[in-house]
Amino acid sequence: MEIPTELGKLMGIGWRHTALTPIEVRSRALPFTSRPQDLEGVTTPHDDAFVIRATIANYDVARIFVDTGSSVNVLYKDAFDRMQIDQEELQPMATSLFRFSGHEVQPLGQIQLPLSLGEEPLWRTHKHPLHNGGRSVRLQCHLGRPALSSFGAVVSTFHQKLKFPDL
Repeated sequence: MEIPTELGKLMGIGWRHTALTPIEVRSRALPFTSRPQDLEGVTTPHDDAFVIRATIANYDVARIFVDTGSSVNVLYKDAFDRMQIDQEELQPMATSLFRFSGHEVQPLGQIQLPLSLGEEPLWRTHKHPLHNGGRSVRLQCHLGRPALSSFGAVVSTFHQKLKFPDL
């Protein structure tokens, strides 16, 4: 796929970029099949947000909002403080984050932490940059596309399920 020079430079990929076509990507993707047991414990119809629990840096973290529309992973300050991570470990950030409402939030920084999803025997851990930002009354973490993509995750808000390949 040929990319114009200006766009290529902006994306940091140089003159030429080879990528899988959408058809090739789909053929290698995890098939998402729904079974009646996938809806166990889910009252339908619903339009509930998808909230999970996971392990971040060896801490059990509840109330993690899975957001396929977000381009960042955010660990809210209260959860960060409970993990007793030294703020000096945060890498400074020059960019702001913007909430869905459009309000600007200046994160305290970002840090690479291990994020573990799943249950034995399908337990996977990947290191992810988490932005430390603001306070949230209800959530401890906001999991966006970067983390979901690295796991190869398929999200179904209807089934309230997150599936990823068995490696």
